[in-house]
Amino acid sequence: MEKLFFSVFVITLLFGCSEDDSTSIDSELIGKWNFVSSNIKQYEDNELIWEGDDSSDGLTEYYQFDSDGSFEYYSRYESEDELETIIGTYSTEGDNLNLSAEDQSVSFDYQINQKVELVLYNEYSVEGSDYEMTSIFEKE
Repeated sequence: MEKLFFSVFVITLLFGCSEDDSTSIDSELIGKWNFVSSNIKQYEDNELIWEGDDSSDGLTEYYQFDSDGSFEYYSRYESEDELETIIGTYSTEGDNLNLSAEDQSVSFDYQINQKVELVLYNEYSVEGSDYEMTSIFEKE
């Protein structure tokens, strides 16, 4: 199941189609955010057909947002030698966090709550199914 969550994120980042020329940066976002948990829901014909949760067990995943508008996404499972690193740029506009890497971009609804957690939300479609993903990260 961990691979599914990671694969869905990478598909979202690499094939997302949002574009934003904004260069504003939310100063609260700057720093390292470690993965805590994620929830994904899959729909077909507007009917929920699958829902899954994931936690950080066996997974090292984080975002590092820098003040110059660059970010690094890092993900590695303890059980595998596979490592994923994505380096790109980011901007914020209202409650949207826009990430761009490898000539692709994706936009998340985001909020930083009182617990100093970064909550990312995204809706997307892959191969005829619609997905909703919510991920939570804690600031280091």
